[in-house]
Amino acid sequence: MKKIVLVLLLTLAILMPAVAGNSMVEKGDISVGVSLGEPFGVTAKYGLGEDLIDGFDLTAEGVLGFGISNGLSVRGNLLWNYTEIAIDTVDLYPYVGAGLGLNFGSGFGMGLAFPIGISYYFEEYPIEVYAEIVPSFDIVPFGASIAGGIGGRYKLDM
Repeated sequence: MKKIVLVLLLTLAILMPAVAGNSMVEKGDISVGVSLGEPFGVTAKYGLGEDLIDGFDLTAEGVLGFGISNGLSVRGNLLWNYTEIAIDTVDLYPYVGAGLGLNFGSGFGMGLAFPIGISYYFEEYPIEVYAEIVPSFDIVPFGASIAGGIGGRYKLDM
């Protein structure tokens, strides 16, 4: 299973730049919302824009919540957002990322997180809904895990 996830991550990292384009996230956008899954909590996203890496929309995303087995969890990610995938009349926006996760439950935990997900932005409302899986390579204690969930964010008008 771990080898399959690693091959999938490497394949996405190689192929996704070929479809890079404009996403629905603009520089300076701030969104806040709820993450349902592992962890369950609040989430925020900030648009960094295309200036850092040409052709990619970058966002910084964070989650503060509670995990089922590991108590308080904090995760911060840098996400690469890609152009839409049109399915009939629905535009979906895939993303991949990398970040750091910390857990403060029965013991301290720290690991590298690699979210893979897809977002949908409502045209009439400033709302994003998403689904993601997050393979993690745990540094303390050593190991690997997969988390995931669904969520929604409201884009603040700033």
